[in-house]
Amino acid sequence: MRSHKELLFFSFLELLRGDTRIQRCGCCGDYFIPRTKKKTLYCDRVVRDGKTCKVIGPKLTQRRYRDLYKPLQEYDRIYKMYYTRAERYECRFDINRAKTANDLTNDEFCTWSAKAANLRQLYIVGEIQADIFLRGIALDERDLRLDLINPAQSSVTI
Repeated sequence: MRSHKELLFFSFLELLRGDTRIQRCGCCGDYFIPRTKKKTLYCDRVVRDGKTCKVIGPKLTQRRYRDLYKPLQEYDRIYKMYYTRAERYECRFDINRAKTANDLTNDEFCTWSAKAANLRQLYIVGEIQADIFLRGIALDERDLRLDLINPAQSSVTI
């Protein structure tokens, strides 16, 4: 090898030829080569207080999932409720019946569903808080379980 570039290029080619798997750590985000062929989510790097990502990572994931869980459950409940409303309205027997405030057409449901899916993704990524997410997906305050919203979390209103 005559230069550092050639050494790096040679190392890269050896990685490709050797069929080496490279993973991204779910805790610290750095890349690592797993020691076994089993699915490995976390690396062996020491993060803090002598603890590795393998020790800290699952606890962080569990805590994040627990915080995300209730609003996502509410999303599923509201989605099923609106889907049922749209299905009931489109399959009604009395075609001449007037549309009520609770009825949704398929077009209205599809529009709402796209908006709600976008808000759900923003919430999962962490760009919006739970109260903004929940208020954004509900068409009417009556459809929402207000005990899940903590108004002290955010000063932004929709």
